[in-house]
Amino acid sequence: MNLTAITTLHLFNLLTGLTLPFQIKMSSPQTTTLSNLPLSLSAPSPPTSPPSFTVSVTNTSPNPLTILTWSTPLDPSLIQLGLVTITPSGAPAPLDIPVVMLRRRMPPPPESLVTLRPGESVERKVEIGERFAGVEELKGDGKGPLRVQVKGEWGAVWVAKKKEDVIGTESLMALGRGGKEGEVLRGAFESEVLEMEV
Repeated sequence: MNLTAITTLHLFNLLTGLTLPFQIKMSSPQTTTLSNLPLSLSAPSPPTSPPSFTVSVTNTSPNPLTILTWSTPLDPSLIQLGLVTITPSGAPAPLDIPVVMLRRRMPPPPESLVTLRPGESVERKVEIGERFAGVEELKGDGKGPLRVQVKGEWGAVWVAKKKEDVIGTESLMALGRGGKEGEVLRGAFESEVLEMEV
């Protein structure tokens, strides 16, 4: 409902003293938290070679959310960045995969931002290629599934703003200096553990 309609209804109530038999609920950006960006993991059936899984991010808030994809589940380099733990069957700990540090130029370019409308999801297919571990290493003792989890930190999520509203703003420019307090949401993300066949 737009502002003109709300103002008209408010004036009607004031002038007539009557109340309408319904309430107007407006979504507020303050009601949106990072819990409104749940992650889900899924594995293809039958298993692929090299092994792969899909990570999905969904906006469950009533507002559009714009996400900086760097070092998030939407980053193409998420395994290299250490955001994925991979534990073979029977292994006491996840595989030790070398982590890289990427040097990125600030401010982030437009293609590093993704806007999710309310209820919208975005997916990324992730391949666990030979450069991370061979198939035999991924199988472990062969008595159970491979376990995969994605976790890390959201670097910047803008609430009630579309990508076009963020590009070129001081809020985006300030990210290289630590960002402006209160303009973006930051915090942890963590998926459930996915068990998959290799």
